Amino acid sequence: MIISEPSNPWLAGVGSLFTREAFALAFARLNPGGVMCQWVQTYSMTQEQGAWVIRTFAEVFPHLAAWHAGENDVLLVGASQDLRIPLARLRERLAQPRVHDALARVHLDTEAEFLAALLARDAALVQTSGAVRAPVHTDDNLLLEFAAPRALWMRESFVRTLRSGDP
Repeated sequence: MIISEPSNPWLAGVGSLFTREAFALAFARLNPGGVMCQWVQTYSMTQEQGAWVIRTFAEVFPHLAAWHAGENDVLLVGASQDLRIPLARLRERLAQPRVHDALARVHLDTEAEFLAALLARDAALVQTSGAVRAPVHTDDNLLLEFAAPRALWMRESFVRTLRSGDP
């Protein structure tokens, strides 16, 4: 598992951690069955900028999911294999004391709460986010690096967009 929790992309230099090249480096280092988790702070990020991140992530990871990870935060999870969790496996994991206790700290310790945090996955995520039409964020264009500071004081909610399914 690779977990990336950089600071906000509006800080100088951080946008490069959301590029196709950065995601490709992580993907290349995953073991078979491994997953990448990318924290995205979506406050002060426009819906368009959120779509750039998802489109770029989807360029590298054949399977992806977005999870609600706080009021305005999204956790993107990417892998080379399907990310679906069989319900029996979820129940088994939630019954394990360490897993249950860790998830209880973030109020995701029941099946309903855990599953409700899933915003979208795979093609539905790309479509819902508006990423189908979005450009890919690369080391050569650094779209997010230069656009994110301009959105610093905006009040759009990218999480709300994913929940509503209206890009």
